[in-house]
Amino acid sequence: MRRAAAWLLVGAITLIAAEGAWRLVRHTGLVPGASPVRLVHDPQLGWRLPRNVRVRHRTRHFDVTVALDGAGRRVPLGEGGRGGRPVAVFVGDSVTFGWGVEAEQAFPERWGALAGFDVRNLGVPGYGTDQAYLALLADGLPLGPQLVVYTYCYNDLEETTREVAYGRAKPSLRWDEPRLLISPASERSHWLDRHSALYRTLRGRLPAGAASAADIESGQRLVLEIVAAMASAARRAGARFVLLRPSLPWLELSAEERAAGSLEVDYQAALKAAPAGEPRIFPDGHPTPWAHQRIAAALAEVWRGASPPAGEKPVAILPR
Repeated sequence: MRRAAAWLLVGAITLIAAEGAWRLVRHTGLVPGASPVRLVHDPQLGWRLPRNVRVRHRTRHFDVTVALDGAGRRVPLGEGGRGGRPVAVFVGDSVTFGWGVEAEQAFPERWGALAGFDVRNLGVPGYGTDQAYLALLADGLPLGPQLVVYTYCYNDLEETTREVAYGRAKPSLRWDEPRLLISPASERSHWLDRHSALYRTLRGRLPAGAASAADIESGQRLVLEIVAAMASAARRAGARFVLLRPSLPWLELSAEERAAGSLEVDYQAALKAAPAGEPRIFPDGHPTPWAHQRIAAALAEVWRGASPPAGEKPVAILPR
């Protein structure tokens, strides 16, 4: 029994040491894709950003500062607010968050400077369409925005259809006509999921089964229903909705949403005319400062040309 107890003690010490070492390595910039800040467990959303944090996000390809305010939102350094301006809420994943660029270089802040809006960036690395929607309901609409912008990225489809992403339990949404059924992350999370970075990493490395054509089509329908729910929630709160998306034939606003004043912007089309030698994305797939500038310009172009939501004619959808 003494020998067994000794082995248990050695095993516990080894696991604790491995956990501490892995946490240290993750936050030195040596692990590609590691979040620049320690994500906080959230029983509804799965995870969220911490509050009142300022860290350096450094890899081989960029070196930027990440500052989070008292609500866990990314803000430019020295952010003093833009009192008196209308509020625009941006929801999405690491692209909205501004991965690899300074906050003022990311397209939400660039667009806010062009359009004269007070931007509230609710982008969180790893979020799928479902988490963006739930974050909008919980944290975005209470801010009283006049505009809501959701940015869809290519990996959102896979993230939205999974109950575990990046080793963390997340919420699960299911379309059961005529409504979305929501299962919070707390129904799938446990102690290790909430407290062990090593466990989450190992869990996230488990291979996922290949999705069938039927699974992909079902996931696409789910994403479209969630986007429609976002637009409807924004409209009920008195805000206009914008879908910022790549060139995907299946991802479009419905005719009813367009007639109601919702807008969509094809950001992939805005990035086609890159000057020679100008990189559009970092090696990890995130937009460069140049790409963020182009996305902000495309959004500004559509916003300037849009008809009032209550107008008699449909609004212009895509920039030329």
